[in-house]
Amino acid sequence: MIHTVDVDTPTQAAWLEAAFYAAYHHQVPVVLWRLPYRTEQHCLIDLSGGSHGAPPSVLDARPSFVVSPFVNTPGLRQSLCLRASCHFSTHMTTAAIEARLGALPAALTGSIYAYLEGKHRRQMGQLSAWPDEPPQEKERFEALVRRAVRAIGRGQLQKVVLSRRKALPMPQLPPLSDWFLRLAARYPHAMVTLLYVPAYGCWLGATPEILASQDANGIFRTMALAGTQPYDPAVPLQEVAWRQKEIEEQALVSRYIINCFKQIRLREFEEQGPRTVRAANLIHLRTDFAVDTRAVAYPNLFDVMLPLLHPTSAVCGMPKEAAMTFLQKHEGYDRRLYSGFWGPMGIEGESALFVNLRCMQYDRHKLYFYAGCGITADSEPEKEWNETCYKMQTLWQGLQDPGGPK
Repeated sequence: MIHTVDVDTPTQAAWLEAAFYAAYHHQVPVVLWRLPYRTEQHCLIDLSGGSHGAPPSVLDARPSFVVSPFVNTPGLRQSLCLRASCHFSTHMTTAAIEARLGALPAALTGSIYAYLEGKHRRQMGQLSAWPDEPPQEKERFEALVRRAVRAIGRGQLQKVVLSRRKALPMPQLPPLSDWFLRLAARYPHAMVTLLYVPAYGCWLGATPEILASQDANGIFRTMALAGTQPYDPAVPLQEVAWRQKEIEEQALVSRYIINCFKQIRLREFEEQGPRTVRAANLIHLRTDFAVDTRAVAYPNLFDVMLPLLHPTSAVCGMPKEAAMTFLQKHEGYDRRLYSGFWGPMGIEGESALFVNLRCMQYDRHKLYFYAGCGITADSEPEKEWNETCYKMQTLWQGLQDPGGPK
């Protein structure tokens, strides 16, 4: 069937928006994303519903998007792989996009064109003011921090990353594609993702943290990102002062990555950092690691490192097993995709998976905002509570209409 759009030629971004809402309407897995420091935005639709299992190999050239929850099995066999029944990007021409959409069923393409033509419209909810949280939630979280510090003092843990979520009422579907575009414009340093899969619902995130990536030249990269404080534009990044607590927290993450390299007897890696980096209204300490997989004759390094890295000590703790046990016993909720990972694989010769940090979930008429903080022996409960507040507000502020109230 040949479709004609009865409006002005739609922008490439409009095609992404229409594809997302049409797939959501038909309960078909769909994901939009924009890589850090790139302008190109992508859409991938998987008619198969996705497959659970270990992530595909970095040597697999078939375009896909991989999603992992925080709690996964050894070998990451609970990961969800979305294969590209249809994949297009904003760097393609309208004709090329329409040709790609030809692979989809008529009912789905019909819905996409209906959205483009304005025949399908949704009444969409809007963000309310950021509400104060009940005192008991702050008390609960600070008590959890004190419990963690005591466990560290007894030698049961070196570090544990505690998290929480905050619910905001949202009776109607929010304008998720608009929010995706706002985050992409405001946070060029971040991987921005809008995902819908029936098993997990809708998730939107903007994260600066690479878990593992490998480019077309075979360069493998990962990073240690830890330590957080509010960004002060009056203080140059190279002059920011860090407390011993944040320095030690970041060093633990770096040592964890180096120990992963040691486990597989890899000694040829580059290390740069730690340095202070900005992520919106926050700053962090970051160390970058890189390996030339061709020079060391290790083409599947990505595949080998991934199950060693996740979950990193930046989202779980150290020792990993003890920290995970503590979280599952005391944290009090299921993180689902928060602090898991997601990203494209086999797209134009590149694969890049990111830790899902600054994110929100839309589920059953509520928005859930997630944030965490690393707890060490020197942690102060109120400061850790404030850190989670800063992180949640970073994402919330990014969703605001530029012309509306903050």
